[in-house]
Amino acid sequence: MKKKNVAVGVAVEVEATPVVESLYEGQTFIEGKKGGCFSLKISNNSLFGGDCEVVVSVDGLSVLTGQLASQESEGVHVPKRDAVTISRWANGEKFYFGQLPELYKKNASTFVNRRGGVIGVAVRGTRVTEEVLILRYVHYSLSKLKERGGGIYPETEPLLTADPFPAG
Repeated sequence: MKKKNVAVGVAVEVEATPVVESLYEGQTFIEGKKGGCFSLKISNNSLFGGDCEVVVSVDGLSVLTGQLASQESEGVHVPKRDAVTISRWANGEKFYFGQLPELYKKNASTFVNRRGGVIGVAVRGTRVTEEVLILRYVHYSLSKLKERGGGIYPETEPLLTADPFPAG
């Protein structure tokens, strides 16, 4: 996901291929097959800015610590005009849609929805515009939703307000 005038882009990849994004009520959604393995590619496309740091959360947990994430959590360094791919939690387990490592489940009391989840990237940097990018993933076909006229399943409504940084 790359917003206009933002130098940092986030792509969710399955088997090294970016997944298709879909907009709904001003938010970005992707289809994440429950149990499917994914990685996050974060690009610093800044032409005039510098390096940046990104705090990445999956289902409200920091990917570096497995604790509830905040925008002030420890981040990952992304050099100017470069990209970083993150595909594992700090404990070495791969990312799976709708599935947290056993070790981290106790920390996720605030969020894990059976119909989807949330990925957050908070960008920090002295010369890069600070921004929070949010991707919400669902475990059902986005194309089927378009066929029936849009909207999301009612039980997915809490996903619209799920906070990727619940620790503050």
